[in-house]
This record gives sequence, C-alpha cells and structure tokens, in this order.
Amino acid sequence: MYKQLTSEQRYTISVLLQKKFSLSFIAETIGVSVST
Repeated sequence: MYKQLTSEQRYTISVLLQKKFSLSFIAETIGVSVST
C-alpha cells in the first residue's frame, strides 16, 4: 500500500541524508520500505 510521507518524515530524511546515513537506515528509522 502506498502512502505519502509526512512533512515530519521528509524533514527526518533530509537531516539524515545530510549526515550521510544510508537509505536503508533512514527507511528503517522512519518505518517505511526502502523502495518508498
């Protein structure tokens, strides 16, 4: 099932990407599939 990311999740993603975390770690952290 597809659901849009919340603004909070988007913010978390941007912060973690800036800190060079892996996409799989970020997905696990916010509770979504890596393919999202």
